[in-house]
Amino acid sequence: MDGVIGRIIGRVFNKNWKGKAVTDKNAWLLSERLLSCIIKEKLGDPKVFYYILLDIGRSYCFRINPKCRVCPCLQVCSYAKNLAEN
Repeated sequence: MDGVIGRIIGRVFNKNWKGKAVTDKNAWLLSERLLSCIIKEKLGDPKVFYYILLDIGRSYCFRINPKCRVCPCLQVCSYAKNLAEN
């Protein structure tokens, strides 16, 4: 798993991976479940979903100083909600 993807999934679902998401089993399991839902519900091509997450990471979900207020994931992101509350 790409580090950017792990960061976004971790922030949206309020997960703290042990070490890097690349090596955390729970990160992989959650990622696989998301992709399974996309395939099962026919929500689109999983590759497109992957590239969308990379674009979000490149444009909004930076490791330092993310742009949560303008991020398309704002309404579903636990990290952004926590920032707004503090």
